[in-house]
This record gives sequence, structure tokens and C-alpha cells, in this order.
Amino acid sequence: LYPDSGCDWDGVGGQVFDRNGQPAPGLVVRIYGLYGGTPLYANVLTGISLKLGPGGYEYKLGSSPVSSTGQLTMQVFSLSGEALSYPIEVSTSGACDGNLLVVNFFEATSTYDLLFPVINK
Repeated sequence: LYPDSGCDWDGVGGQVFDRNGQPAPGLVVRIYGLYGGTPLYANVLTGISLKLGPGGYEYKLGSSPVSSTGQLTMQVFSLSGEALSYPIEVSTSGACDGNLLVVNFFEATSTYDLLFPVINK
């Protein structure tokens, strides 16, 4: 997202899609847990990061990549606070070339499923 920042940026982003595969702006992606040993609790609105698409969201976790395994949890909510997905644990990379964790949510039946894209270098 921010190539000029190099290793001075670490974050999470992606898109949320409805059951028809259409972008779903106006939802909330909650990110919480520990990041680098520090408690984190953030709500991010979908549709604010057009770099990632119409249903895009992004959140800057820190100013340098931190490696973690299952310390952060993400979940999609409606604006009224209704849970629209199950909570999922995510891991982050401590490498500069892995400083963007991409997490896309897709509405299945009444909840959102998760898709991690495959990125080949």
C-alpha cells in the first residue's frame, strides 16, 4: 500500500464482499489482541481504502513489521454492532516484504467466510 515507506510501515487490509461478490462498504472490521506485546483494539470502516477496492479497509498496525502468531483477532460487524463473521485469529510477518497482511471477507450464508489471497513473487 505504501511502497515509499519501505520497512517503516506494518498493517492489515483487504476487502469485504457480500454474498453476490459485490463490495460491502459501510461495515466494521474489528481488529483486537496484542501487537508487539501492546494491547490493540481498533474498529475500521469498510469502503475507506479505495486502494484496495470499494469494500476496502486498512489499518496501520505499527511503524515496523512485527512477527506474531495468533495474537490478533479480526471480525466483521454491522454498524449497529451485530457480528457478521466469526472471530478469526491472524498472524503477522516480521519481514519487510510481508508488512501487509491481506484479509478478505466473503459473505457465505448469514456469516462472512475468510479468504487469504495467494500472492506469488
